[in-house]
Amino acid sequence: MDFVEGQDREQMFISSIEQMVDPEAFVRIIDAFIDVLPLEQFDFKNLELNEQGRPPLHPGVLLKGHLFASE
Repeated sequence: MDFVEGQDREQMFISSIEQMVDPEAFVRIIDAFIDVLPLEQFDFKNLELNEQGRPPLHPGVLLKGHLFASE
């Protein structure tokens, strides 16, 4: 029996997150649902950007991350 061989580390591997996530995955439902939520009606802060300082992550992105992590 031969050893399992890994991929050549010198070879470039190009992939996107869209290719890595199954089209039927539940996270796609969460993603689509959060995109259509009216976040301003739920009192989410930082929906408008300030003129100075580093811009924050969008509250929808943070909510998605929280829900993905708790799945």
